[in-house]
Amino acid sequence: MQEQNYTMQRSTILYINFTSLVATIFVNYFFNTGIINGNTVKTVSDRYENMFTPADYAFGIWGIIYFLLTIHFIYCFYLLKNNDSNATIIKKVGLLFAVTSLINCFWIYFWLHDLIGICLILMIVLLYVLTTMLTRITPKKEPTTLTQLITTTPFTLYGGWVCVAMIANAAAFLVKLGWKHTLEDELWTILLIIIAGFINILLSWKYRAVAFGLAGAWGLSAVAINNLDTNYTVSVVGILTATAILSTCFYIGTRKLTTNQSSLQTS
Repeated sequence: MQEQNYTMQRSTILYINFTSLVATIFVNYFFNTGIINGNTVKTVSDRYENMFTPADYAFGIWGIIYFLLTIHFIYCFYLLKNNDSNATIIKKVGLLFAVTSLINCFWIYFWLHDLIGICLILMIVLLYVLTTMLTRITPKKEPTTLTQLITTTPFTLYGGWVCVAMIANAAAFLVKLGWKHTLEDELWTILLIIIAGFINILLSWKYRAVAFGLAGAWGLSAVAINNLDTNYTVSVVGILTATAILSTCFYIGTRKLTTNQSSLQTS
């Protein structure tokens, strides 16, 4: 009876989280039709364009994130149906994912209403919730299994992208305020790139999450590409920072692979 109740609890969590994902995808698509004041995410972003703005193609990562999250939930349904011990990931994630979906929907609503400051607060909260989730689901010990990759990678990729997006949101907010900083735009952008790179490397290392770093490198390289024709220095710093993140990811991945091989040899 207790086991049946436990299964029902996990099933309820899974259905709520999956429904919140579908709702988020719908809200993002619907609101981006220009229904709110004729705005889309891009049109609002263009008003506050700055040197930290990534190239347009970078935002295609949302499609990858949503696809991987869908795979995560389908796989979790499979684990639950087969009463697999790995289904504990559902309880570890809990309803935190539904919270991230709610924040995501609020973010796009306020962004399209040009409330950039509120959006920045929501981004900070979103990153906090995602890192809390990563603390719960990150395996305490190596090796990394295929199941762990399928169930955790979507969230680490999500977190890595939000890390960069949060700083881009902050840059847009400062542009809106007309903030007159003491540094030149070039130096200010370089500082933001370095801060983003440091945070990304730190969190990638902490959670041993290659996908987190890959998302960060993707975002910063897009910043570099967007400045290629206008500011060579910013582009070089962006590429170097992205390379540093990728080097960290390579080390983490190599370490995991070595641990996996050692585990197989001793088993």
